[in-house]
Amino acid sequence: MSTLAERAVARTPRRLALRFGGMSDKAIAWLFITPSVLLLLAINIFPLLWTIQLSFTNYRANRPNAVLRYVGLDNYRDILTDPEVWHAMQTTAHFVLCRSRWNWCSALDWRS
Repeated sequence: MSTLAERAVARTPRRLALRFGGMSDKAIAWLFITPSVLLLLAINIFPLLWTIQLSFTNYRANRPNAVLRYVGLDNYRDILTDPEVWHAMQTTAHFVLCRSRWNWCSALDWRS
């Protein structure tokens, strides 16, 4: 009586068995991982790099056909010297600190 693995090997077409038969476990693992890595690159990494590249230009989303001009760090300088941006950052930091403190206190078991 043969095992399940032996029956699977016997039913595998010879051409396919020769094609994958000589591959190591590491190679087969990379064969399965590669599509996920490519999908990760396409969905996450590429848009991140594209956004970083656009941040150094005069790109405006409401004018997509306008000619792009390299402006260097001017966009970052404008943001970091704008008082409204700093006020928004302070408001966000205040909210995060107060909310996290509230969550921490409410998580304590005051009954013991």
